[in-house]
Amino acid sequence: MDDPKYKLGWPLAPHVCLQLTEMLMAQGITPDALFEGTRITFEELQKEDTLVPYTQVLRLLNNARALYQGQGLGMELGAQQNHASWGLLGWLMSSCRTLGEALEKSSRYYQVAPNWLYISIRQEGLQVAITASFPFDVGPCAVLMVEELFCSFLPGVQSLSGKRIQISKVSLSYPAPSYAQSYASYFQCPVEFDQPANELYFSVDYLLLPMLLANNLTCKMAEQACEKKLLENYQQGTFYQRIRSLMHAGSFGQDYSEVSVARYFGISLRTLRRYLRNEGKSFRVLIDEVRCQQAILLLQQTGYSVAKIAEELSYADVSNFRRAFKRWTGQTPRELRKKLLASQSTE
Repeated sequence: MDDPKYKLGWPLAPHVCLQLTEMLMAQGITPDALFEGTRITFEELQKEDTLVPYTQVLRLLNNARALYQGQGLGMELGAQQNHASWGLLGWLMSSCRTLGEALEKSSRYYQVAPNWLYISIRQEGLQVAITASFPFDVGPCAVLMVEELFCSFLPGVQSLSGKRIQISKVSLSYPAPSYAQSYASYFQCPVEFDQPANELYFSVDYLLLPMLLANNLTCKMAEQACEKKLLENYQQGTFYQRIRSLMHAGSFGQDYSEVSVARYFGISLRTLRRYLRNEGKSFRVLIDEVRCQQAILLLQQTGYSVAKIAEELSYADVSNFRRAFKRWTGQTPRELRKKLLASQSTE
């Protein structure tokens, strides 16, 4: 839990945590036992403005795993859901014209939902693949999280469209559990374990399924509400400061692109640029600031050559890095390192 990414994980809507709590309470498990070691209370989960930090969700899930009297906790949890379980995102998806449009919106705004994973959706020929990945190592909670997401997809689509779709294939990155036969029974399709990624496949034809509650005006209103909620969720300081903190924590690796940042927040590139512009900032200025600070740290705390530091900061040409560093600081990397070392030796 010392990994800074745990502290910087996005805040989650309480819907699924509340559903999990109520499900286990029905089995005789008390909220006190379920919330032990967390800063969550049953009363707080029932408030519409509650956001649960990722680290607290993980503690709750670990407690649930230990207390659950059965197998396939994530499967049971997911199977009980419908689109209303997805909160504000479920409202947006229900007002879309087709399942394809609803899924496109969900991939853009999934972080306003009570969702624990990164989600991406792509088309492969005549199949659509939904891929679930983790923001960091979640340990033994991984199986529960993937089960909940994939098992909620079938009843979620049915509540949106009135039809139960046929899944083509499910691929899972973890070993087969003792109850693996339950997967094949639930999904009614081939299920493969120990695969490179967690993916669920279905026919591209289902993208044309009409939504039962489609309404263009409501869809626009719901999308505006999702954008507003995304910004509210991340306004710990300014949006600019939030991105900068995540970059320093290594949340994007060395992929300092607008695409990777927009994907992390579940927003479009246009929305990302607008948020920064509203704060009088630009993405280019942000990247320069982060790289400058990281370059200074590497000069001070490592014995890396200037060429190695340039490589660490994703510069293909060391001369470009030297010019950029001189523009940022007014000094060359070598000059600044010399001053930093001299300062340390006099302390």
